[in-house]
Amino acid sequence: QFLCAPVLGRISDHVGRRPIIMLGLLGSAAGYIIYGFAASFAWLLFSRAIHGACAATVSTAQAYVADTTDESNRAHGMGMIGAAFGLGFVLGPAIGGLLGHASLRTPVFFAAALTFANLIFAAMRLPESHQPDPDARFQLAQLAMPLRTLPRQLLGHRLTGLFTIAFLATFAIAALEATFAIMVPAIYGYGPSGVGGLLAYAGLIQALVQGYLLGKIVKRTGELTLIRAGMIALAIGLAPMASLSSHAMLFVALALVAIGYGFASPSIASLISRRTERRLQGEVLGINQSA
Repeated sequence: QFLCAPVLGRISDHVGRRPIIMLGLLGSAAGYIIYGFAASFAWLLFSRAIHGACAATVSTAQAYVADTTDESNRAHGMGMIGAAFGLGFVLGPAIGGLLGHASLRTPVFFAAALTFANLIFAAMRLPESHQPDPDARFQLAQLAMPLRTLPRQLLGHRLTGLFTIAFLATFAIAALEATFAIMVPAIYGYGPSGVGGLLAYAGLIQALVQGYLLGKIVKRTGELTLIRAGMIALAIGLAPMASLSSHAMLFVALALVAIGYGFASPSIASLISRRTERRLQGEVLGINQSA
């Protein structure tokens, strides 16, 4: 994902968003099928590599939002993508847990079928938001340029400050995700269903924040204020999480994390989009995805 997101984003700037979104869905479906049939750890890694290589669906979807919204509604549009992710965190663990009683492979095959159905829906119902460049066939050799210039783009771009904030926010959330299922049973005594319930609770709050509150607040405060407030809430929620003795306080801390990331993440993407030329939306949002 780090290597391929800006490349696929640049391609979407030249050939349109729809083909890249469909490519990402096809790659995800294939990755899940390989994952389901995998008989070794190497095959599991290979399936994740396919997912990563085709993971431009997020940044390209953000570019799609940038194509179809004006600047005043940009953050709300980005928030709706985040709200969809949040609802996925509510439904995904529940459905996966139910299907997992049959076998551990069943949820993976269900995910493959769902992703393939999503691909068919995109093919039939998703209109193109960005008109392809008529000279795209002459520029294909240059489409890998973001890969060669990625270090310079990340560290020397005029939006490097925003890329850094995106990196730090995601770094913090990734650290929580990697340790949450270990920390919660050890410190608070919840089992697997409790962990899934807590993730669903956080996902629901994030969906409400990004799908409803964000659009109402950002027009009054602007993205930068929401980024600052979101990062403060994220820090306050994360700092004491493994030290709290009260289950109620765990819910409060988890809510602050969901609210903080829910405000900050789409606001960062919106601000990056607003400060980027329309013809470069896919590539620059892809660089942010790499960060």
